[in-house]
Amino acid sequence: MAYIHSRTRASEPKGTVVFPDWVMLDRDGRTICHDEDAGALEAVKNKSTAVEVHTTSGHSGYFSFNLADPPKVSYLDLHWKSVFPPAYPSVLAADNNLVLLRIAIPSEPNYYSAPADLFVYEAGPAPSLLRLPVYTRSARGLADRRKFLVDDHTIGILRRADHYLVADLIVSEAAREGIRSDDDDEEEDDDCNVPMMTKLCVYYSKSEKWEVSTQTAPRPRDQSDSKFPIVWSTDNVFPFDGRFLCWVDYFSGVLLCDFSNRRSPMLHFAPFPGEKKYSDKVRISKCYPDRFRSVSISQGRMYFVHIDNDWHEAVSMDDELHDVHYDSYKGAQSDSEITIWTLNADFNWENHRVIKLDSLCKQPKYKNLCITPRLPEFPIISVDDPDFLYCLLREKEFDGRAWMIMVDMKNGQKLQSCTRYVNENDVEACRNSFSNVPLHATVFSKYLKK
Repeated sequence: MAYIHSRTRASEPKGTVVFPDWVMLDRDGRTICHDEDAGALEAVKNKSTAVEVHTTSGHSGYFSFNLADPPKVSYLDLHWKSVFPPAYPSVLAADNNLVLLRIAIPSEPNYYSAPADLFVYEAGPAPSLLRLPVYTRSARGLADRRKFLVDDHTIGILRRADHYLVADLIVSEAAREGIRSDDDDEEEDDDCNVPMMTKLCVYYSKSEKWEVSTQTAPRPRDQSDSKFPIVWSTDNVFPFDGRFLCWVDYFSGVLLCDFSNRRSPMLHFAPFPGEKKYSDKVRISKCYPDRFRSVSISQGRMYFVHIDNDWHEAVSMDDELHDVHYDSYKGAQSDSEITIWTLNADFNWENHRVIKLDSLCKQPKYKNLCITPRLPEFPIISVDDPDFLYCLLREKEFDGRAWMIMVDMKNGQKLQSCTRYVNENDVEACRNSFSNVPLHATVFSKYLKK
C-alpha cells in the first residue's frame, strides 16, 4: 500500500473526463496525506469521483478514484490529513455501480477486536458513500469461531433490483461438541464424519440490519459420491447473474449462494474441472492460490481459467523466517496450456478455449520482449468479450520487468498487446513490483458522470 505526501502528486488536469466502461482496480488503495485542513478538499474539488468519508473513530477525509482503460491499472485514493493516524484503504468487492471499500487504522484501540469500517460507494452523476453499521459477532456453532467481516477475502456485495446486500460467509466443520453422541467411550470418528457447515452474515440495505443464517455445505450436483471439501479457504468473492454471490476456493471450486429468496438463500457447489488435484498440504499452505487460476464474469457468464504449472507442488514455506522456497519449480514447459471453461445452467463446466503457451512465445510481440518463455500469471477475462484474456507477464520469478499482455483467443491465439506494467501504488524504486494480489475487474466506472 502506498502512503504518499500530497506535495509529490501532480495536479489533476481540468476539463471533461471520459471514464472507461470497465477497469482493473488495484485492491490496495493509496493514502495521500495533506498537511493543511483544507488540503484534502482542495485536492478533490475537480474530481467527479470524490466523496467525503467519515470513520467510526471520528476521522474524516475523501475517497476518489484514478481510472484508466485496461490493461492499465486503476486505483482507489484516500485523501487524509497527515496529523491523523495512518489509515489504509482497500477495495473488497464490486457489483454494477457499487464498490465495497474498507479503511483500516491499525493504531485504533479496537483494531484487533472489531472489524474495520466498511463503506458502500455508489457511482452515478453524483456519487455517494454509506458507512455500514458495525457487526462484531463471531460464527458460533462452527469449529472456526472467527468474527464476521474481518477477512477481506470473504466479503462480497450484490446489487439486486431495488436494493443491495453485503455478505460474509464462513465455511468450517461443525463444532464437535454439537455433534457428539452421549455414549462415547469409543474413539472419536474421522474428520470426514464431521459435517462441513456454512455461516452467512448478510446486511440488507432495505432493513439496514445484519442477519445470520446457518446451512450445511452442499454436495456437487450430479456427483452423489462426492462431498464438499473438508479443507476450504475462500480466496475471492464476486457477484453473478444479479442473484448470486460466489465464494471461490481456487483449490476446490465455487460456492454459489442464490439470494432470489431472501428468507432462504440456497447454496450450490461447482467443483473446478480438469485433472489437477491438490493435496491437503497444498490446500492448507495456500501459497498464492490465485497466481495461476482465476474466475471472471464476462457478458453475463462465468469463466474459470487454469494455467498449467507445478508451482504449488514445488513450493515450501519456512514458518520461522516466513520465506518461500521453490527450488524444484520448473516454470514454463513446451507443452504448458491455458485452459478456459464456462459454467452452464446446471452448474457444470464446459470447455471454452485452450491456449498453447508455446504458440504465444513464438509470436513477434513476445520475442520483442527479449525474455525466456515464462508462465503468464493472474489471468483476467475481459468484461466486454470472453475471448480476450489479460495476464501479467514477468521476466523473472517475482522480479524484473513486467507487462500486462492481452491474448485474442478467438483469432489464432494472437498476442494482441504487451503493455508495460507500472506499479503506481509503490515507491519509485519498486515501480516494476507487482503486489501478487489479483486485480479486480469491475464496471462501476461506466455509471460515473461522463
